[in-house]
Amino acid sequence: MAIPLKVIGLAVLACLAIPWSSVAQSGGAYDFNRKPLKQDTYVQLPLGSIKAKGWLLKQLEQQRDGATGHAEALYPEDGNLGKGSDWLGGSEPGWERVPYYLKGLVALAYTLDDAGLKAKAQKYIDWTLNSQQTNGLFGPAKMKDWWPRMPMMYALQSYFEATGDKRVVPFLQKYLKYELAHLDGDPLKDWGKSRAGDNMEIALWVYNKTGDADLLKLVEKLKQQAYPWIDIYTKNQFYYYGDDFQPKHMVNVAQALKFPVIYGQLNDKPTNLQAMGAGIRHIMRDHGQPQGLGSGTEFLAGRSSIQGVETCSVVEWMQSLETAGRVIHEAHIGDQLEQVAFNALPAQFSRDFKNHSYYTLPNQVLSIHGGHGFNQDYGTGIISSPYSGFPCCRYNMHMGWPYFVKNSVMATPEQGLAMLSYGPMEVNAVVAGGENLKLAIETAYPFEEKIRMKFSLNKPVSFPLVLRIPSWSVNPEVKYNGQLLSGIQAGKMFTVAQTWKADDVLELNFPMEVRTKHQVNNAVSVERGPLVFALDMKAKNQITKTHAVQGFNDYEILPETSWNYALVLVLPSRLAMPKYCDLLWLITLLLPQMRP
Repeated sequence: MAIPLKVIGLAVLACLAIPWSSVAQSGGAYDFNRKPLKQDTYVQLPLGSIKAKGWLLKQLEQQRDGATGHAEALYPEDGNLGKGSDWLGGSEPGWERVPYYLKGLVALAYTLDDAGLKAKAQKYIDWTLNSQQTNGLFGPAKMKDWWPRMPMMYALQSYFEATGDKRVVPFLQKYLKYELAHLDGDPLKDWGKSRAGDNMEIALWVYNKTGDADLLKLVEKLKQQAYPWIDIYTKNQFYYYGDDFQPKHMVNVAQALKFPVIYGQLNDKPTNLQAMGAGIRHIMRDHGQPQGLGSGTEFLAGRSSIQGVETCSVVEWMQSLETAGRVIHEAHIGDQLEQVAFNALPAQFSRDFKNHSYYTLPNQVLSIHGGHGFNQDYGTGIISSPYSGFPCCRYNMHMGWPYFVKNSVMATPEQGLAMLSYGPMEVNAVVAGGENLKLAIETAYPFEEKIRMKFSLNKPVSFPLVLRIPSWSVNPEVKYNGQLLSGIQAGKMFTVAQTWKADDVLELNFPMEVRTKHQVNNAVSVERGPLVFALDMKAKNQITKTHAVQGFNDYEILPETSWNYALVLVLPSRLAMPKYCDLLWLITLLLPQMRP
């Protein structure tokens, strides 16, 4: 049965409750792509420019009060987030764990403007910036691995955009030039070879800050040494590498989805810019899940209702779409992002964000210890715990919601803004060559159809506002100060280019209809707008372990109400449909006929 997205736990969806770099740089408010890079690319607003409100703010606050805010207490070992970590000058290898954690922590801290979280992040930031050797290498001296430095660079990028710390850009530039000089002798391998797109994205960002042409040479070298992701996505070659599991490892696949569009800024051949879309089509056809991404436990696992999705895959898939939305200005990218963010992401966590599940399944009627037949099986893989499954997701998961917020609205080269995704928030941005704008976005979306945007400006200003019109919307409308605008099409980007003034109001109405989507084994999933419906079940939480940090426990979750339902779908009569459609369709949702 592909109706619910996650029978136990996804009902959480129903209860989701001007920074430094706004100063003009390089002749404008933001650093857009320098030549020879693709010139129409949007850029992120600096971290802290977008403040979440309403239910979206509640997600961030629960994260602060839950797993993110308590991470260092939950994982205090020196090899994890303890004081003896080599990312703080100690002797125990923290490898990817500290950089993963810091990447999400910095984004959360400055989105919430939370002093406590900022302090937690600062010790890692300062140690890292002070660790750079004269040749440019940074981080733990004994760590001979390119990969963990990639998420650390994302953390430093966010920190710089929020604070303007003048140490960061020269630091990154020096390290990237070290890479260029040493990659031939120490080429990418394993995780670094899979995830080189992350490194390439930071290199382009630093190039746009500095104009250092050596960084474009680095991007080419990284592309040459990485897995050939453009071909892999275009030709569906995930399983063409024999015993090499990297190209079929779902986290790598999700993380590298942005690789083609990152490289496409340097070489904008259609094959580069189209490869991500081709890859997603292959993945969704062969491995797709109702919540909008492919299965992976941990390798690509087919279109099965009892194969799972890993938490790392969810947040990496989201970041890839967020990056792609800046390069490819097509509405379906935001549609896909919202479906994953509003359905897959919350399904991975307990309502209070204290626990996560390493894997979640479309049809998950039990959350218990033991093996489940996955290609990478863990005894705690589907239980709700701060320690569920392999110890990667517990560090990487923290970027999910903060990155969604900070990528929702982008700056355009035309000195305007573009909307990638929607939710309740307040945006502070610089438009029209230096004018400050506060944009209040008032909505409960995706739990309602209407979005109201109120403009606060010091004087009338002309700039374009690019709106994503969701492909699922039925007769969408946009009104400016009550006047209906023409030319709105579902599934398209719509630009409102005019002179805006204080107290202008833009009203968006995206009508949603309930619809079904065909899934594996003649099943269907049920959707409304960007949301995927789940069966509301009564569940029993059974504590199996209590941890030293107060309020954190492991749970097994058992159903206390029936879950094995089928749907009867009735088509319209032949008054509206041809005779061959005048049918009653009984969709039997193929489940073991058993009761808990």
